[in-house]
Amino acid sequence: MMAQPTTALSPTEARDREREKERERERNHLFKAAYAVMSRNGYANAHVTDILNEAKLSTRAFYRHFSSKDELLEAMFHQNVERTCAHLDEQLAKAGSPTEQLLAWVDEILEMGYDVKKGRMARMFASTTIISSLADAGHEATAMLYKPLHRVLVEGAASGEFPACDPDSDARSIHAIVWRVFNDAMHGRATLDRAAAREHVIRFVFPAIGLPARG
Repeated sequence: MMAQPTTALSPTEARDREREKERERERNHLFKAAYAVMSRNGYANAHVTDILNEAKLSTRAFYRHFSSKDELLEAMFHQNVERTCAHLDEQLAKAGSPTEQLLAWVDEILEMGYDVKKGRMARMFASTTIISSLADAGHEATAMLYKPLHRVLVEGAASGEFPACDPDSDARSIHAIVWRVFNDAMHGRATLDRAAAREHVIRFVFPAIGLPARG
C-alpha cells in the first residue's frame, strides 16, 4: 500500500503553528517559574512580578495566558493532574492481569506520597493555602484518579479474577484507604515506610475482593 502524500502547510498555516508552539513554550516557562517562586515563598507570598522576574518575561506575556495568579495556579494544577493520569494509565497498560493493574495503581498513588522528588508538585498543591483555592479542581482530580481503579475492578469482577468484588463500593473503599495513606505520607504523618504501607493496604484490599490474603 502506497503512503499517502503529506499535504504541505500554507505559509499562513505554518506561521500559525509556529505561534502556537511559541505560546505553549512561553506558557510552560511561566509554569516552571511559578513553581520555583511558590516553592521558595509559598503561594500567598508569590506575586506575579516575582514570577515574571524568575521567568524573565514581560507583564504582557503573563496576561497573554492568564488573567490572575489564581488562574495560573489552576492551569498548573490541571496540567499536573493530566500528566499524572497519563503516567498512571501507561503503568496500568504495562501491567498484565487485573491484579497486577490493581497493584500498579496502588504503587503509583503511594509513590506520589512517599517519593519526595516524584511527589514535589503534589506537595505544593497540598499546602493549606493552595487547597482552599482549588477546591472544585481538587474534586475533579480525585475523580480522574479514581476512574482507572474502578475500571480495573470492573474488569477483574467480570473475568472472575476478583470473585467477591463489587466495583462501585469497593473502588470507593480502596480509594479511601490508599488516599489516607498517601495523605499521611504527604503531610509527614506516616507511621509506616512505603513497603510496609503497601502491604498494609493489600492486607485489607485482597480479601475484600476475593483474592487470597497476604502475610
